[in-house]
Amino acid sequence: MRLFEVEKIVLGRLKEFCKTTSLHGWKYVVSSKPPAFIRREIITDRYPWKTAMNGFQSGLELVINNNPADYFASEIPSVGVKVLIHHPYKFPDLSLPSHIFEMNTNNLLGINPEMITATERLKSMPVRNRKCLFPSEKKLNMFQRYTRRGCLMECRLAMTLKVCKCVPFDLHSQSYSYGSLKVCGLEDLSCLNHNRGDSTTPIPAANE
Repeated sequence: MRLFEVEKIVLGRLKEFCKTTSLHGWKYVVSSKPPAFIRREIITDRYPWKTAMNGFQSGLELVINNNPADYFASEIPSVGVKVLIHHPYKFPDLSLPSHIFEMNTNNLLGINPEMITATERLKSMPVRNRKCLFPSEKKLNMFQRYTRRGCLMECRLAMTLKVCKCVPFDLHSQSYSYGSLKVCGLEDLSCLNHNRGDSTTPIPAANE
């Protein structure tokens, strides 16, 4: 069983739950059999890992061996571990709650999840009235399940591709459905900054 998978995020790269390290911009996340938030044609069985019970004794436990001498760059002037908390079907980004832990410390991180759910009977109500979408009502190109965050990322990708003729580096490997694409570089920063925020607000998912 492979517990960790490498994925790219805006912060750098990543592996799922999250253990983070600034070594050459790599980020690590605990796998979800494997990562649930990214669609790939060769893998269809993606769902989050679950524990037998709640409480710290049944949670994920990691021993992280930091090597400060091997740090290449860091977004903050510190050495340690940054943990991002996110829904298994949502792509992690800078807007997520995060915790920073020092080296040589033992830390416990508790999570109190909240989820809004909807019954199938709501499907008979028009979308304009219920103001949410069920997964079967909207398919995304890059993500296995519809979420507002995933829809917003795809809208931004489509806008960036249309206006600036490139895709952000953190989404390049996930955008296979768009064909062979150029990765945005320094020469594209002016276009990216000029068109930042030019996207609409998507409808939330019914179970999110």
